[in-house]
Amino acid sequence: MNCVGLPLPNETIYSWCGFQHSASCSKSAAGSAFEMTGSPQATRQVDLPPYLARLPFLNAPTVENIVKVLRSHTVGGYYWPYLPDSSKQVVVDEIIGEQDRHWRHLLCSPSRIRPLSHPLRWCPRCADVDESTCGRAYWHVNHQLPLSYACAEHHSVLHVAQPRPKAWISVRSATLERTLSPKASTEIGILAAQLGRTISGMESISISALRRASVLRLYELGVVLSAKSTQHRRITDWFQQTAVAKWCRAAPYGLGMLASGVWIAGLLWRRRTSHPIFWAVLWMALHETETDLAVPGFVSAARGLVLSVGGQVNLFPDEIQPLSAPVHVREAFMASSSYAEVMELLHATRGDIVRWLEIDQTLRNDWRGALRLGRQAQCEAILIAAMQARPDLNRRYLVENHGAELRWLQEHAPALLRVLLRSLPGKGAIQSNIFDLL
Repeated sequence: MNCVGLPLPNETIYSWCGFQHSASCSKSAAGSAFEMTGSPQATRQVDLPPYLARLPFLNAPTVENIVKVLRSHTVGGYYWPYLPDSSKQVVVDEIIGEQDRHWRHLLCSPSRIRPLSHPLRWCPRCADVDESTCGRAYWHVNHQLPLSYACAEHHSVLHVAQPRPKAWISVRSATLERTLSPKASTEIGILAAQLGRTISGMESISISALRRASVLRLYELGVVLSAKSTQHRRITDWFQQTAVAKWCRAAPYGLGMLASGVWIAGLLWRRRTSHPIFWAVLWMALHETETDLAVPGFVSAARGLVLSVGGQVNLFPDEIQPLSAPVHVREAFMASSSYAEVMELLHATRGDIVRWLEIDQTLRNDWRGALRLGRQAQCEAILIAAMQARPDLNRRYLVENHGAELRWLQEHAPALLRVLLRSLPGKGAIQSNIFDLL
């Protein structure tokens, strides 16, 4: 069949094939699929064409052309940056050689335990813009990325198309299957779309750097108390309370299985799992309170620029050794006068409080100093009030009734105690003046 033009910018291969089928007036969707992609089942595979090297507009399936099409016109661009160079070469070689279809599994890392699909999605406002500028509405690559259920351009929820395996679906002929639940956070959906679009444009992503940055962020949030180990239950409890977890529960097509957060420990410490979607979901949860910093922070972390708690680039990024407690932890300590008050403010255990004080010696000294000043002011106020209430007060009375305050001041502020007691008589009885009898 004669093909008309090249794919439009950000147009999926599936969209281009569907347009070619409608332009050719062919009655057989399977026949046109076989001519363009080498497989009559291409109408089922909306994410990646079965034989990428057979596309008609590729005059020569060179490495450069294959990578360009893969990254610009398929969802493979989302997964590509996570692959090591050796795996990228294997993917390209298998696509060009058409040896087998193992490259699809190597690229997308599908999971049988947590399967995630790529349903056709579209934005009605984008479709209107496409028709006015390009003459036809088409399927956008950015809308088909794994976590894209909102349009980053128009900040609206995407529509999901009803699948029709034996036909090419166009945007205007698509039957609405569902949209993201209105209970879900549109803000999180927009962040997911923005993050996915940014990831697709990156050349490479350092998994080890992402791991270090994520652990450090958990430390800053007070979720973990050590960069090397922690109680996994603490992480799952934290994640289940985030807006991202609620968004996953409301999102369709497999994302609900991520809402428990049980996979995070294996992602960070056990290292048994490492999937692009997992990293994106975790990163959004870590920065859901600072959405404007999430995307640039991900780019910096993916490049290996791990920042310390103070915002400085670590001289030795392989070693994360935070030396200070998070800001909200410090504020809780400075606003409390006992362990019980700190535990209530932070919703933490006594062991957590002790660990914070062991880790951050500065916090320990500052809190001890604040408690000392508070206790000193309390003791001073009690003694002054007692002296003002009884002008004939002597030291014996203070010892008998305010001994705790006297002992504390004697140990921690002896100079202040001497000033307070300077005008009082001693502990013994006042002796008579022998000359008073004369």
